[in-house]
Amino acid sequence: MSLNLGSIVAKVFEAYEVSDSISGNLTSVANRALLSVSNWTKSTIGSNSIDEKYEPVLVAQTALMAYTGEQTAGTDKNIRLGEFSVTQSTNNSIVVQLKNDVKEELKSLGKGAPAGQTFYD
Repeated sequence: MSLNLGSIVAKVFEAYEVSDSISGNLTSVANRALLSVSNWTKSTIGSNSIDEKYEPVLVAQTALMAYTGEQTAGTDKNIRLGEFSVTQSTNNSIVVQLKNDVKEELKSLGKGAPAGQTFYD
C-alpha cells in the first residue's frame, strides 16, 4: 500500500494535538519532511506514492516540525501522543522524544546525508 501527503497529515492528527494556527499548513510541513527524508535516503519519494517504510519517520518529523513551528509562533504547547500527553510546562520532553524518534527511524532507513545537513542535529 502506498501513502500520500494527505494520509501522513491524517496520521499526525490522529497521534498529536496540532494547534489550529499550524494545522492549515500541515500539508506543506509534511512536504518539507518528505523532502528532508528524500535527501537523507537519497531516494525519490513521490508525494502521492509514499512507501509504508517511510510512514513512521514522516509522521514523527512532520509532528516535530509542526511542534517547533508552534513554539516559534508562541501558541499553546499541549501535545497528545496516544495515551501520553504533555502540557506547556513539560513540552521540551516531547520535542526531545520526537527528535530521538526521527533519528532512530532515519538510521533504520539506511545511509543518508552528512549529519550537518539534517534538521535533527
